[in-house]
Amino acid sequence: MMQRAAMQELKDARQAFDVVMSERNAKEAG
Repeated sequence: MMQRAAMQELKDARQAFDVVMSERNAKEAG
């Protein structure tokens, strides 16, 4: 049960990271 929550947290963190990186790439490109 705890492991599942950790996996979801990891997924959310990765998604947030992807968003930040894409925003950064957009800034550098623009």
